[in-house]
Amino acid sequence: MTLIYQNIKYLREKQNMSQGELADLCGYTNRSSITRIEKGQVDLQYSKIGIFAKALGTTPIELMYVDLSAGEVSSNARISAYLDLFKSFKSKESFDAMDKKAQKKYADLTSTYLELNEKGKNELVHHAQLLDKIPELHEALEA
Repeated sequence: MTLIYQNIKYLREKQNMSQGELADLCGYTNRSSITRIEKGQVDLQYSKIGIFAKALGTTPIELMYVDLSAGEVSSNARISAYLDLFKSFKSKESFDAMDKKAQKKYADLTSTYLELNEKGKNELVHHAQLLDKIPELHEALEA
């Protein structure tokens, strides 16, 4: 089962929400759809990821890329989720070479980034720059 489906089930249970309640919030007609989604038997459409994230009180990026059952989500885990996507999109050629799913993920990520206020954007860039320096710092410490 992939992380997104585990996170949906984890957050629903953590909030003492029934499958029926989540189905109602996400526009499904019955709980059996949620059962199949939580088991990973159905590919969740990207248009639904944001709906699930909102219903469960999280973000689409965290729902897809952060293990929410591991406890408190650190800012480093959030930033790493963003960086995992950003690292693969360094050129237009790499974007054009991606499949449609990956292009959609990138578009969603960019949209989420643009929703951040200036302080959030600056913090994300700052942390990304620090994470980028970790290999250099590690090499310097070993020397």
